[in-house]
Amino acid sequence: MYWMDFLRGICIVLVILLHSTTIFSRFEVDFSIQSIDFVNELVAPYRMPLLVFLSGCLFINSYNKGSKIFFIGKIKNIAWPYFVWSIITLIVMHKFNTLSLLQQFFVSSTTLWFLWFIFFYYIITFFLIKYKIDLRLVVLITVVLSLISPEIARISRFFYLFIFFLLGHIVFSKNYINKINAKHIYLAFISIILYWIFNFFNFDLRYNPKFILIPIIFIYGLMSINNFYKSNYIFSIVEFIGRNSIYYYVTHYAILYFLTDVLLSSSLDIKLIFIINFILSLLVGTFFSLYFLKNIFVRKLFSY
Repeated sequence: MYWMDFLRGICIVLVILLHSTTIFSRFEVDFSIQSIDFVNELVAPYRMPLLVFLSGCLFINSYNKGSKIFFIGKIKNIAWPYFVWSIITLIVMHKFNTLSLLQQFFVSSTTLWFLWFIFFYYIITFFLIKYKIDLRLVVLITVVLSLISPEIARISRFFYLFIFFLLGHIVFSKNYINKINAKHIYLAFISIILYWIFNFFNFDLRYNPKFILIPIIFIYGLMSINNFYKSNYIFSIVEFIGRNSIYYYVTHYAILYFLTDVLLSSSLDIKLIFIINFILSLLVGTFFSLYFLKNIFVRKLFSY
């Protein structure tokens, strides 16, 4: 679905934009562009929940292929690139050692934690569906677990985002998506207004289960674009990023870190470094997307 590719592409671009600004803190360099900071702040409570929700929408297609294809597919296309690029990222950041490698099996210590989450969301949901567990009850239990769990090792975040994965599956598999009217887009704007009201009073809504209804309302409203989305040349570029999101997501941070490490030693203006980082990260992801099927070495980086 083009509209899903578009939304996923937007999320990936926003993730790369965020890391293109925060990467400088890794080198103890202050960097800020007011307009970029505003965008990052605006999308903070929605970016990852929406990305996880969209992943949940795709679950049923994988599940219907049968258990063997399902598990092989998740190991090949999620677990494999996660570990390969976790190692590459750790090497680039000069943090690769036995301990850091072992950590990737239990809790991701890199920015690739999203893939670690998604892999386990798929596995857990597979067995929930297989044994016909009421997903509505699971959602409620997961909300409670998110509330009482510590943020240590992103445990609370794991449960928080799992809610959106389950909701994505429920909405898509039950065909509720086609029951969302186009006029419901206004709910997305109401959610944004609510976010800024709470943000004004210094409430932190990012991964906060106490305010989970705000991103849920936003996503519900946003799903209404299913009724009127029309692809065009410009949108197709974003759709391409969405369809090939894995290549952009797993590669971008290693590229950002490497470029920042090199360019900060030059005389380039820091804003120019930011622009170079952002553009090259997208170009590298595009390169891997285009050459994935053409080169066996490239294929091994993303799927065995």
